[in-house]
Amino acid sequence: MLKEYPYKSQGLVLILSTLLSIGIYLVRVEHANQFYFAFLIWNLFLAWIPYIISTALVVFNVQKRWIMWAAFCLWLLFLPNSPYIITDYFHLKPRSAAPFWLDLTLISSFAWTGLLLGLASLQQMQEYMFHRMGKAVSWLGTLALLFLCSFGVYLGRFERWNSWDLMTRPDALLQNIAELILHPDKHTLGFTLAFGAFLVVAYLAFALRELKANRYQYT
Repeated sequence: MLKEYPYKSQGLVLILSTLLSIGIYLVRVEHANQFYFAFLIWNLFLAWIPYIISTALVVFNVQKRWIMWAAFCLWLLFLPNSPYIITDYFHLKPRSAAPFWLDLTLISSFAWTGLLLGLASLQQMQEYMFHRMGKAVSWLGTLALLFLCSFGVYLGRFERWNSWDLMTRPDALLQNIAELILHPDKHTLGFTLAFGAFLVVAYLAFALRELKANRYQYT
């Protein structure tokens, strides 16, 4: 059952931000005559996947539970790819091929777009949860998802896992996750909590206007 999509303006901004990021990348390619930061294009493509899934849930107003849960699991699997691009600042350093400010602007543009995609997707998912599970579950679920997302970013950046490894190498991935949960070190715990707290604040800043406008009928 199709319904009117309430986030048309938001989607347009995300498309424009994506095009801007790609445009800056093409400027760097032309200037440096190299494709060093091509991985940013791939990372941004992965960041779009959870947004497309959450948008489909809203637009098609999915009611069948098995479809809803299958879509949710796939969405959760790819969600960490959105804020993951922030950690691509690890690749930032002075290079002779291009000005430092250009590389800084390039990574910032991709990181900002990826973060926006993740926050917008989570906002749609929270609204979806609210109408089916209520205020408390939607908020507790959202906070839990933000810290799960942070842990997912840790797995990608420091443990070097990808979203599709759950299908191709499930045993090794699940064993690694179990070890990190049962025997967390300061690095794992510190990053997960710190980056998770950052995502919580970012999400509240992103969604506060919508919540004050009573879009979700929380009062």
